[in-house]
Amino acid sequence: MLFVATIAGFAIAISAGIKTDSSSGTAGTLLAAWAATKLTQPIRIGATLALTPLLSAVITRIRGNSAEQNTPGYPDNFDEEE
Repeated sequence: MLFVATIAGFAIAISAGIKTDSSSGTAGTLLAAWAATKLTQPIRIGATLALTPLLSAVITRIRGNSAEQNTPGYPDNFDEEE
């Protein structure tokens, strides 16, 4: 999803600055957008790795830890018989 949004954003930004009247011009715009997307890939991966734990903590706090506490194997959920 993030890839599609990035490539669409670059395509729109590039086409806003360049007037293309032919299909080869449109293909060039899409190729330039794809290249720009690939160049920003390490930044997007780093942002994903950095933001995922933070977003998880916020969601867990909003839900009140109910999802984690209902997980089988959670330390408080062990049966006495095991």
